[in-house]
Amino acid sequence: MVTNIIEWRFIMYPKQTTILEFIKSKNQITIPIYQRNYSWDESDCKQMWEDLQENLNKKYFFGTLICRKQNSDKNGVRVVDGQQRITTFSLLLIAINKKLNDLQSSIEVRNCISTENNEPKLEQVDSHREYFRDVFYGKTEKNEKNEKSQIFKNFWLFEKKLQNATEASIQKLLNSLEKNIEIIIMYLENEDKAQIIYEKLNATGKTLLESDKIRNNIFMSIPPDKQTEIFNKYWKTIEENTNNDSKDLNDFILKFLSLKTNDSRIVSSNTFKVFKKVFSKRLHEDEEYEKVLSELKKFSRYYFLSGYNHDEKDNILTDNILTDKEKSTYGKFFEHFEFLLENSQTTQITYFMAVLDYYTEKKINKDEAKQVFDFIKRYYATRQIQHINHQGYNKMYTTLHSDVIKIKQDENCKYIEALCFYFFEKLTWAKSAVRKNDFENSIIYANFYRLGHQFMRPLANAFQKDAVLKPGISYHIEHIMPIDISK
Repeated sequence: MVTNIIEWRFIMYPKQTTILEFIKSKNQITIPIYQRNYSWDESDCKQMWEDLQENLNKKYFFGTLICRKQNSDKNGVRVVDGQQRITTFSLLLIAINKKLNDLQSSIEVRNCISTENNEPKLEQVDSHREYFRDVFYGKTEKNEKNEKSQIFKNFWLFEKKLQNATEASIQKLLNSLEKNIEIIIMYLENEDKAQIIYEKLNATGKTLLESDKIRNNIFMSIPPDKQTEIFNKYWKTIEENTNNDSKDLNDFILKFLSLKTNDSRIVSSNTFKVFKKVFSKRLHEDEEYEKVLSELKKFSRYYFLSGYNHDEKDNILTDNILTDKEKSTYGKFFEHFEFLLENSQTTQITYFMAVLDYYTEKKINKDEAKQVFDFIKRYYATRQIQHINHQGYNKMYTTLHSDVIKIKQDENCKYIEALCFYFFEKLTWAKSAVRKNDFENSIIYANFYRLGHQFMRPLANAFQKDAVLKPGISYHIEHIMPIDISK
C-alpha cells in the first residue's frame, strides 16, 4: 500500500468532465509509443455500446484517464492510461459522423474528432496508426489488409449498430455523451513516473502481456522526441516479423531471452522480469537502447525465417514474404524448417535462431548450416518413427548451440561434428534413435497413418527430379495391400 501512495502523489490536477467535452476541448490527444497496442475486441465494444444505451438519460461514470500535458502544445495531452477507451470512443464518433453524412444531417461531429487541419485529433503512434487514419478518412471498405485489424472490426461493429439510427436518436446519444457520460481526468506531473503508474494501473482490466511490459520498459528509457523515430526504425519491424501478433511477439522474446541467458527454465510469466534483469542497465546508458533494439530486430527476423511466422493460408513460408537476398542466403534451409513446421514442431526454433545468426556472421558456411538443419530434421523423424519420447528433448534446444560451441572449441572440430558428438556421446538417451537394428525394425512396423502426409511427402519427393507433392496440401494414401495383411 505504501508503494501506491508514493506513486499517486505524482498525479495532479484531477478534473471531472464528460468524455465528449474532453475530446472537444483538446487540440491533440497522443497515444505514446510505450503503450500497449490497441486490444479491445468486439465484445468490449458491444459492452460499451450497451452501457451507453442504458444510460442515455442518467449519469454514468465512464472511467479515469491519466494524461501528461504536451510540452509543445498547451492544449495537447499524452495518454498514460485509458487509451483503449479513448480510441474506442473515437471510433464510435467517426462512425456517428459517417452515419450523419449518410443522413445528410446538419449535426456537426467532425470538429470533435479532427484538428483545424482536418487531421485526426487522436494520434496513434503504433502499428495501428495507419488503420486508424484510414477509418478517419473514410477508407473503410473491407479488404485483405484491413479485415484482421481490430480497429476496423470495431468501427464496422459501431457502423452496424448505427445502421437503423435516425437523426433524432443520434442527437439523443450525442447529448448524453456531452452531459451524462462522465470521466475523471488526472494529469501526471512527472513523466519519469509514467512507467510505474502505467504498470500499476494495468494490473487490472485486460492483463498486460509480458511483451507489452517490455515495450513499455524500452520506450520509457528513450527520450520522447526520439520515440517515434526509434519505433519506426526497430520496433515496427519486430512486430511485423512476429506477425503483428502480441502472443507471437511474446513467444519470440521468450526464445530470444532463453538464448541470451542460456536458460531453458524461463517461462512466459517471468519474461519481463528476466528482460529487466538482462537489459535494464543497458537501456539507461547513452544510445545503448539502440543496440538492444537492433539485436532484437535481427533475431526477430531469424524467428520469422525459421518458419514460425508463416503464411496462414498454406501454413508454410512462401516466396512472396522473402527478399531476394534472403532467398539466396537462406533458401536452401526452408525445406527443413517446413518439415518441422508441418509436424507442429516449434521447439527447435530457438536453436535455429542461434544457428542462423552463427551462419549470418560467417562462422559456418552454407553447406555446413544445411547439414545442421538436415541433421535436426532427420533426428526428429527417426524419433517419431521409433516413437521415442524423452522429458529433456524439448528443453535441450535452448542450450544446444552453446553446448555445441563448447565441444567445437574443446575438440577443435567442425560444427556439424560437434553437433553429432553432443547427440550421440553426451546424450545417452539419444543413442537409441540411431541404432541400426532398432530403426530397421521400427520402420517396418511404423504406423505411417499416425505420422501423416508430412512424412510421406519427403519420401515420395526423394525419388523424383522435381517435387511432386507440395507442402501445405493434404494427400490420401492409396492401399496397395490390405491394412490387415491376414485378410
